[in-house]
Amino acid sequence: MSRRALRPTNVGAAALVIGGLLVIAWPQHAMSVARLVIVTCAFAAGLYALAVHVPPTGWISPFKWMSPFRKEVHETRTAHRADEVTLIRGLMSGRRQRLRDGSVMPASALRLLQPLITAALDLGPDDPVDSPSVRRAVSPLTYAVLTTPPLHRPPWYRTRRPNPRAVATQVQSVLDDLSRLRGGVVQPRTASTSPARTPR
Repeated sequence: MSRRALRPTNVGAAALVIGGLLVIAWPQHAMSVARLVIVTCAFAAGLYALAVHVPPTGWISPFKWMSPFRKEVHETRTAHRADEVTLIRGLMSGRRQRLRDGSVMPASALRLLQPLITAALDLGPDDPVDSPSVRRAVSPLTYAVLTTPPLHRPPWYRTRRPNPRAVATQVQSVLDDLSRLRGGVVQPRTASTSPARTPR
């Protein structure tokens, strides 16, 4: 029901018309019909006041987003499921924590990259991730991503402001390093081949 339909003048006019017809049909119940019209107008005025003054998170909004029959809700959910790139970009563009090599990256990006790194290195659940062989096999950034525990809901003062462009550069560097590993070229990274430090 829209706010226009809940306007007291519209409801009052409809109540008066219906009440008049009821009085004509049953004149002996005129007082009861009058009370019903007054109560209806007051109730409509209260609903209109709530619809106008209550914020979107108030009493009426749960019914809007809970309805499975609303077309725009269905289309929005379908778009979110289909656009995985947007979802991943959102996970990787939050506030960033400091890694062991001094760079910074969102904790959500660490959680996504760490399983990829361990799979590329063929590390089992009991294999140490901070062994010298692992350090020699990957770049300093990949090693820092692998060995830095992701923070869980850290306070704002322990993190740095978002920088999606810098995070994208870091993630691409780690993925390039993993491609190198999967290609069978497992050699120590030297200073000349290490990726340039991304902007903070």
